[in-house]
Amino acid sequence: MTDSNIFRKSHLRLSRRKLMTVGRLKTAKQLILCIQPSELKLVKNCLTAKDMWEKLESTYQSKGPAKKAKLLKSLLQLKMETGSDVRDNIRKCFDFIDKLQDLYIVIDEDLKSVMLLYSLPANFETFRVAIESRDELPKLDTLGIKIIDERQSRADQFLSKDDRPYPFLRCTRP
Repeated sequence: MTDSNIFRKSHLRLSRRKLMTVGRLKTAKQLILCIQPSELKLVKNCLTAKDMWEKLESTYQSKGPAKKAKLLKSLLQLKMETGSDVRDNIRKCFDFIDKLQDLYIVIDEDLKSVMLLYSLPANFETFRVAIESRDELPKLDTLGIKIIDERQSRADQFLSKDDRPYPFLRCTRP
């Protein structure tokens, strides 16, 4: 091997190490930007992004009965405010169910659909009754789509009432 080949190989090794170090630093910086300022004290002594992640996970990722009870309570008490976005409500419901599944809690498909239906505000009562009166409840994903469609059709109906450019003005003939 010539000296130039040895130089190239050692230069490539150094470049790879440098790139890996830069990549790890970027990841650590991104993690720091994502966490709350009050949580910075938890990760201030961590040297790598992996260490930071493991520290945060061990602190907040409880798998005990308290965590399960909190998630179940949050899911059961989920209630959408009138006028708020149904997509946020559906997302929250799905998120709680996913977290419970991560903790190995199995929830019946019909029960999931019923919980999502009853998290809707009172102005969805006719929609809720229509879904409940079917022979079979739709799966959770299908129900989420139906709820979004219902909200959209209500918004379209509201807009169609105001199609006139100035709904508060009337044309009267003398």
